[in-house]
Amino acid sequence: MGFDEPPVPDTRETAGVSMPACLVGQSAEPFNAFQLSLVTNEGIDVWLAGDRNVDAWLVSIAGYPAVNYKLMGTEDEECVTSVGVAEGQQLTVDLPTLVDTDYRKLCEITESVATMATETLKTLR
Repeated sequence: MGFDEPPVPDTRETAGVSMPACLVGQSAEPFNAFQLSLVTNEGIDVWLAGDRNVDAWLVSIAGYPAVNYKLMGTEDEECVTSVGVAEGQQLTVDLPTLVDTDYRKLCEITESVATMATETLKTLR
Protein backbone atom coordinates (compact mmCIF):
# COMPACT_ATOMS: atom_id res chain seq x y z
CA MET A 1 0.00 0.00 0.00
CA GLY A 2 1.52 3.29 -1.08
CA PHE A 3 0.77 6.80 0.05
CA ASP A 4 1.47 9.89 -2.00
CA GLU A 5 0.18 12.62 0.32
CA PRO A 6 2.55 14.23 2.83
CA PRO A 7 1.70 13.70 6.53
CA VAL A 8 -0.72 16.29 7.89
CA PRO A 9 -0.74 17.30 11.57
CA ASP A 10 -4.20 17.08 13.09
CA THR A 11 -5.97 16.57 16.40
CA ARG A 12 -8.30 13.85 17.57
CA GLU A 13 -11.06 14.32 20.12
CA THR A 14 -11.50 11.46 22.60
CA ALA A 15 -13.62 11.67 25.73
CA GLY A 16 -13.47 15.46 25.61
CA VAL A 17 -9.69 15.54 25.36
CA SER A 18 -7.93 16.88 22.26
CA MET A 19 -4.85 14.87 21.32
CA PRO A 20 -2.20 15.20 18.61
CA ALA A 21 -2.70 13.12 15.49
CA CYS A 22 -1.07 12.66 12.11
CA LEU A 23 -2.93 11.83 8.92
CA VAL A 24 -1.23 10.06 6.02
CA GLY A 25 -3.25 9.56 2.86
CA GLN A 26 -3.46 8.46 -0.73
CA SER A 27 -4.97 10.80 -3.34
CA ALA A 28 -5.78 8.07 -5.88
CA GLU A 29 -8.04 5.06 -5.59
CA PRO A 30 -8.56 3.31 -3.23
CA PHE A 31 -8.11 6.56 -1.22
CA ASN A 32 -6.63 4.92 1.87
CA ALA A 33 -5.64 6.98 4.88
CA PHE A 34 -4.04 6.26 8.24
CA GLN A 35 -4.60 8.25 11.37
CA LEU A 36 -1.92 7.95 14.04
CA SER A 37 -2.86 9.42 17.41
CA LEU A 38 -1.23 9.75 20.80
CA VAL A 39 -3.93 9.17 23.40
CA THR A 40 -2.81 10.57 26.74
CA ASN A 41 -5.93 10.10 28.86
CA GLU A 42 -6.47 6.33 28.74
CA GLY A 43 -4.58 3.10 28.22
CA ILE A 44 -5.36 0.12 26.02
CA ASP A 45 -7.34 -1.61 28.77
CA VAL A 46 -10.44 0.43 27.84
CA TRP A 47 -10.76 -1.56 24.61
CA LEU A 48 -10.88 -4.86 26.49
CA ALA A 49 -13.31 -3.79 29.23
CA GLY A 50 -16.38 -4.79 27.20
CA ASP A 51 -18.24 -1.48 27.48
CA ARG A 52 -17.35 -0.09 24.05
CA ASN A 53 -18.97 -1.15 20.78
CA VAL A 54 -15.90 -3.02 19.54
CA ASP A 55 -14.55 -6.52 19.09
CA ALA A 56 -11.07 -6.37 20.65
CA TRP A 57 -8.18 -8.79 21.15
CA LEU A 58 -4.67 -8.62 22.57
CA VAL A 59 -1.59 -8.49 20.35
CA SER A 60 2.03 -7.46 20.90
CA ILE A 61 3.76 -4.67 19.00
CA ALA A 62 7.55 -4.26 19.25
CA GLY A 63 7.49 -5.81 22.72
CA TYR A 64 4.66 -3.57 23.98
CA PRO A 65 1.19 -4.76 24.95
CA ALA A 66 -1.33 -3.81 22.29
CA VAL A 67 -4.92 -4.32 21.23
CA ASN A 68 -6.51 -4.65 17.83
CA TYR A 69 -10.15 -3.67 17.58
CA LYS A 70 -12.89 -3.09 15.05
CA LEU A 71 -16.51 -2.01 15.17
CA MET A 72 -18.48 -4.84 16.75
CA GLY A 73 -19.96 -7.25 14.22
CA THR A 74 -18.20 -5.81 11.15
CA GLU A 75 -15.74 -7.69 8.98
CA ASP A 76 -14.66 -5.20 6.32
CA GLU A 77 -14.60 -1.58 7.46
CA GLU A 78 -11.52 -0.90 9.54
CA CYS A 79 -8.98 -2.07 12.04
CA VAL A 80 -7.36 -0.04 14.80
CA THR A 81 -4.17 -1.07 16.57
CA SER A 82 -3.53 0.60 19.93
CA VAL A 83 -0.15 0.19 21.60
CA GLY A 84 0.28 0.71 25.33
CA VAL A 85 3.34 2.96 25.19
CA ALA A 86 3.08 4.14 28.83
CA GLU A 87 0.77 3.75 31.81
CA GLY A 88 -2.59 5.25 30.83
CA GLN A 89 -1.40 6.19 27.33
CA GLN A 90 -1.61 4.63 23.89
CA LEU A 91 -0.48 5.13 20.34
CA THR A 92 -3.31 4.30 17.93
CA VAL A 93 -3.13 3.50 14.24
CA ASP A 94 -6.50 3.60 12.50
CA LEU A 95 -7.06 2.42 8.93
CA PRO A 96 -10.65 2.94 7.81
CA THR A 97 -11.32 1.86 4.25
CA LEU A 98 -13.80 2.86 1.57
CA VAL A 99 -13.62 -0.53 -0.14
CA ASP A 100 -14.55 -3.87 1.36
CA THR A 101 -11.39 -5.36 2.83
CA ASP A 102 -11.29 -8.15 5.38
CA TYR A 103 -10.39 -6.70 8.78
CA ARG A 104 -7.62 -9.30 9.21
CA LYS A 105 -5.76 -7.78 6.25
CA LEU A 106 -6.35 -4.29 7.61
CA CYS A 107 -5.01 -5.38 11.01
CA GLU A 108 -1.84 -6.73 9.38
CA ILE A 109 -1.30 -3.26 7.92
CA THR A 110 -2.10 -1.33 11.12
CA GLU A 111 0.17 -3.64 13.11
CA SER A 112 2.99 -2.98 10.65
CA VAL A 113 2.52 0.80 10.85
CA ALA A 114 2.21 0.62 14.66
CA THR A 115 5.47 -1.33 14.80
CA MET A 116 7.27 1.31 12.72
CA ALA A 117 5.81 4.15 14.80
CA THR A 118 6.70 2.43 18.09
CA GLU A 119 10.24 1.74 16.92
CA THR A 120 10.54 5.44 16.06
CA LEU A 121 9.27 6.39 19.53
CA LYS A 122 11.96 4.19 21.09
CA THR A 123 14.66 6.24 19.34
CA LEU A 124 13.30 9.47 20.85
CA ARG A 125 13.72 8.39 24.48
